Amino acid sequence: MSGRKEIAVCKYPFIQSNGQRIYFPYMSDKNVAAPPRGSEVFVGNLPRDLFEDELVPLFSQVDLIYKLRLMMDFTESTRGFAFVQYHTIEAAYKAIERFNNYPIRKKSNGSVRITVQISLDNCKLFFGNIPKDKSSEAIEAQLRNIIGGITKVFVYADTKNPILNRGFAFVEFESHAMAAITRRKLLSGIFDLWGNENKRICVDWAEPEPIVNPAIMNRVKFLFS
Repeated sequence: MSGRKEIAVCKYPFIQSNGQRIYFPYMSDKNVAAPPRGSEVFVGNLPRDLFEDELVPLFSQVDLIYKLRLMMDFTESTRGFAFVQYHTIEAAYKAIERFNNYPIRKKSNGSVRITVQISLDNCKLFFGNIPKDKSSEAIEAQLRNIIGGITKVFVYADTKNPILNRGFAFVEFESHAMAAITRRKLLSGIFDLWGNENKRICVDWAEPEPIVNPAIMNRVKFLFS
């Protein structure tokens, strides 16, 4: 293990799960509320040998970090990107303003500049090709029976025949990480839900809802107040 990794382990303890190193200082504190959607930023173009010992002090300059997830490969190097979650949406946008295009490392022909932007934080999956004769209760029960971390299941009735569904559903999960793990595990996006070989269920990301900068929202409220 290199010196850099040893520093990261000693000073900023993490857990490793599903290809991620997770720095989560509030894990044992049940009194700290989970941050709202839109409080996480994506950090890209990271050097493969850059770890928590550099990321945590840097992004803590904006505000307290709620959680940092560093994506890893099988060689114990990073995959060049991470996710930093703050306690508020405002802090996330401050991080973007301050660190997008930030020169995190110097090199002989210039600097390595990182990209920072709002994480899509998509927690919803689309399930297509569902048998139309299944009720919303039956669909939800079957999904919950084989998948963990579900918070809501959305099934829509056929407009011409309300007894039937429209052949698809949206499933919302506790977190983006849980949705991503589920999608990856379900046989590369396609799996057999009801044992019908001729009608396999397709799974993919649902279109995420847009996240609006709080500063813009405050301006809109001011204009229309």
